[in-house]
Amino acid sequence: MRLVRFAHDSDTGIGVRVDGGVVATGYGDLRSFIDDGETALATARERTAQDHPFEVDAILAPLPNPGKMLFCGLTHRSLRDELGGGERLTEHPYVYAKLQHTIIGPGEPIVIPSEDIHAAWEVELGVIVGKDARNITEQQALDHVFGYTVLNDVTAINEFVRSLDTWTCPMTLLKNYETFCPMGPEVVLTDELPDPDQLAQRTIVNGEVRQDGSMADCWYTVAEIITWLSTRMPLHAGDLISTGTPPGIERMHPGDEVVCEIARIGRLANPVVAGWEP
Repeated sequence: MRLVRFAHDSDTGIGVRVDGGVVATGYGDLRSFIDDGETALATARERTAQDHPFEVDAILAPLPNPGKMLFCGLTHRSLRDELGGGERLTEHPYVYAKLQHTIIGPGEPIVIPSEDIHAAWEVELGVIVGKDARNITEQQALDHVFGYTVLNDVTAINEFVRSLDTWTCPMTLLKNYETFCPMGPEVVLTDELPDPDQLAQRTIVNGEVRQDGSMADCWYTVAEIITWLSTRMPLHAGDLISTGTPPGIERMHPGDEVVCEIARIGRLANPVVAGWEP
């Protein structure tokens, strides 16, 4: 099942993406859909079988109000090589937080706040938690996943590179400018995507491929990331976890169109604009 959050006739809701458009589920937001579990899934299946799809006015960010937003950095071997490190920084994933105000949907502009901020693209797999998790095993981890989406973990790359490997990198600050977390367009549930660890990841800028990698390049599987996080803090339904980006991180500029793609999940496109007067 593939879910979207849509706008139509001055209303918003959660729908199932099908051939010909969207079928409304009756739920207004993804958090309430996740909380209702099997009841929500059964309702969505019933409506998909009975109702006619329609064309929506817009597709929105599917989860604008996650609980926690836990992002992993330097997970891909080839990215670490590109940055000159070669080995893992830590035994476990390097984790930082993003905040809700960064989230935008498909087609919304990434706003570079000032000329001295060098914003860079990072295509990442977003994992949406479907059930609470504390101290779970790797064998249990994927059972706690609701679904997957595409993220662009936009980064002030000049602030990052300047302090890389010094343990003074202000990761949370340089990741949390407004509009620095494009998300969507769809959430692909685990019934369609049981194994997330082999997915191709690409970023295409103005028609040119700039990132071309795979989740298979990660030091950690999705299950390992979830398991380790669950030993450090409780994970709750509606939390969002991001699993890192392949090499090819580069600065974007006003006027660019940045497209992040993950195989079997979707294509997330956003224009880039200046947040200052030219």
